[in-house]
Amino acid sequence: MRPPEQPYTAPAAMSDEHDSPSWALIAYATSDPNGFVPAPASGRRAWMDATPQGFARRCLPLTIANQAGWEIRVPFGVRARWNGQDALGNVEVRVLDPTHPARHWVSDHFGVGIVTFAIPYVFRTPPGVGLLVRGAPNFWVEGAHPLEGLVETDWAATTFTMNWRIVTPGRWVSWEAGDPICFLQPVSVATIEAAEPAIEALADEPSLEAAYRAWAASRDAFNADAARDPGKWQKHYHQGRRVTGESAPGHRTRLALAGFAAAPEPQPAPLAERLAGSGLRFRKLGELASTEAPDGFVLTDPDGATHRLNHSALFILECCDGDARAEDIAAELQAAYGLPEPPRELVGQCLSELLAAGLISGD
Repeated sequence: MRPPEQPYTAPAAMSDEHDSPSWALIAYATSDPNGFVPAPASGRRAWMDATPQGFARRCLPLTIANQAGWEIRVPFGVRARWNGQDALGNVEVRVLDPTHPARHWVSDHFGVGIVTFAIPYVFRTPPGVGLLVRGAPNFWVEGAHPLEGLVETDWAATTFTMNWRIVTPGRWVSWEAGDPICFLQPVSVATIEAAEPAIEALADEPSLEAAYRAWAASRDAFNADAARDPGKWQKHYHQGRRVTGESAPGHRTRLALAGFAAAPEPQPAPLAERLAGSGLRFRKLGELASTEAPDGFVLTDPDGATHRLNHSALFILECCDGDARAEDIAAELQAAYGLPEPPRELVGQCLSELLAAGLISGD
């Protein structure tokens, strides 16, 4: 049996600042990161914000877990679909920004329904510390699951990839620009291996049992109060206090991770502007059934999804024959509608929306 638990003592002042030795976490870039830059992870999640009265944000273990590492966000939208076959070449990957220099960093590299994101760094950590490379906590994309790996970054001289496995063949999976696709969490394997797990009776720790019983009674009474305000919540854990009043030393309500020190990357021009000035040739994907509607047309793609297009958007789509560049389409649109100048901005914006809808590709 372990020695009895020491009782909590309230510190003179509670602070969110914690003194601990610093250590080096270095990301050696193997090329221009092109927007794949690790940064301290956000505690926010869209689904948590969308819960009634944002109640999920009150769960401190959730928000702390969200922040407990560095995340890499994809700088462009990605769509992927697996046909169920294991061999390479059976995952169709579409990058929604065909002008992006890192568009080839997302690929069907391993087969078996895996989408691979290249991570352009060799990481170095202190001896005994590795990186748990995983999906961001409490974040998911519909239809795909992040694969996790523990990398010995204290000695390895290699890069690694972040991989997501599509779990439902035949279904499109989407990552939006800005989604976290990789989460980096330092781990001391020796600390884990040094643990001595045991299951013991709560009664063997009288002070802990008393604190638990007080909390359980308080919780039961709170839940049984039918007249309480639905927005009311118990804040003991969030405040770092037991129901009996003792404060927890070292309690955190947020994490303050340092960012990777590097020169800021230049911000690229908007996608529509880059598409309009690119030399890419645009091609319509698949056969589309068209039905006229009061404000334009409704198109049905081979997957059964419908898309509403106005007359100029349909004209631009029909111009995407595999040879047409943005400047060619703008010239055709100018001639067809008798415009004084080629509508380059309109064409660029429309092409970006057609790419996002999966109706065209650009090569």
